[in-house]
Amino acid sequence: MAIQYVLVTNNPKIECPAGDNVRLQFVNDCSNKVLIAGRDLLHKGWHLMNHPLYGNFRPYQQPFRTLLLREGRSGEAFDEYGLNLLENALDVYANCGRPHVTPQNCFPRFLDDYQTIDRELMQETFIKCGFHR
Repeated sequence: MAIQYVLVTNNPKIECPAGDNVRLQFVNDCSNKVLIAGRDLLHKGWHLMNHPLYGNFRPYQQPFRTLLLREGRSGEAFDEYGLNLLENALDVYANCGRPHVTPQNCFPRFLDDYQTIDRELMQETFIKCGFHR
């Protein structure tokens, strides 16, 4: 049986890797909500495949966020490390001290650039998980 993945994103230009084992969960909201959706999946037994603050962007710098999660295998331990990463990322969002840039309040001329950066930063994770560009 193929490993199942879910791609959680608020980036409309993210390219879901081909295959029946990947589903897209689009979050039509700010990147903070993407992190919350990922955390919810971790509590259901999924495993985080990429760092939630990849690219070292702060909440006021990048309106798009994408997470790839893998379905937990039978008998596999809870992904406590992934949960800690997500909880820490949510703390960064809560304590950044500046208004978050969101797809809704971002300058329209920068949206495409932000979407492209998010998409490109995910490529290494896709390759690591066996998906080819």
